[in-house]
Amino acid sequence: YFIIYKSTFKNKNKTMNELLINYSSDPDINFNKLKSGETWNYKLKEKVLKLIEMFDVKWILPEDEDWNRKFSLVKSKPNFMYYIWDLSLLNKHIVSIVWPRKHSEYANKVLEKLFSIAKKYDIVTMSGLADWVDQLCHSYSMETKIPTIAVLGTWIWWYLKSKNRNLLEKIVENWWLILSEYKLLSWPTSYSFPQRNRLIAGLADLLFLPEAWEQSGSLITAKFAFEMHKPIYGVPNWIFSSASEGLNKLIGEWKIQMITDFEQMMEKHFKIVNFDDGWKAAEMKWLNEIEIKILNIISEKNWSDLNGLTSDSGLWLNDIMLYLTTLEMQWLIYQESPGIYQRG
Repeated sequence: YFIIYKSTFKNKNKTMNELLINYSSDPDINFNKLKSGETWNYKLKEKVLKLIEMFDVKWILPEDEDWNRKFSLVKSKPNFMYYIWDLSLLNKHIVSIVWPRKHSEYANKVLEKLFSIAKKYDIVTMSGLADWVDQLCHSYSMETKIPTIAVLGTWIWWYLKSKNRNLLEKIVENWWLILSEYKLLSWPTSYSFPQRNRLIAGLADLLFLPEAWEQSGSLITAKFAFEMHKPIYGVPNWIFSSASEGLNKLIGEWKIQMITDFEQMMEKHFKIVNFDDGWKAAEMKWLNEIEIKILNIISEKNWSDLNGLTSDSGLWLNDIMLYLTTLEMQWLIYQESPGIYQRG
């Protein structure tokens, strides 16, 4: 059965989950009107319910136990949040990466170098799923097996009709995290993306800009991060490059720390994931004892087949397959060939 959130508006005989479904079902209603208890004709309610079921959309409120403290630290904190999949990723250290839509090949190389080092650290990346730019952050995260969070400047319906649908689906398939504070059937507006940027800044433990035009949205995110006292890093670039005018200006104003050594930046803020000491429980806190035991078995020889795993672990094959599936979904192991498992 499903547990209905206890949160309700006082003197209203409706649960918050019903109210938020109604909120997404009417294009004209705003959040304040929703709270007023006015009667509305929710024409799109059936479509919203179908979308919730199809993508397993959930929502969370400040009164709920799972409401992450990071939401409350965001300047102009959200009233609620829609999400898909793993909300616990917000408990990890988050590196937000933003840059302009029109970027240079130099910025792409910077990002490649950053991810070649970042993959050793216990972090999660965050970006906005925007064309070209944010997509590269999410794509590099997938290539290097770093969990990634997409914060949308609208909501799923718009992305399902865009060329970004495949990337959105890959994040869902990996059981990572998608966040939005917008109606489920909403479309982007002139203010929705800048508003989204405050979440990318506020939820981050560190903000990184490889490049930024003088009037780019990246600078809006950097401004939010600066006001919320987040560490912000950027790289030096050719002073005649218009793609870095905004970034170079902020570096000159000491609002962004200039960095040339990514290893130094990562060491200062984050912990290396140690994959070579027997997968100790203290370093793999999100795993249970049996999962750690299976990882130890695979780690000893750097591979194992199903027969070896069942005999060494003392588990039934059906049971061990469930744990192997969980470990594969977390990128901790992979199948080199059917039934042959190696460390991820």
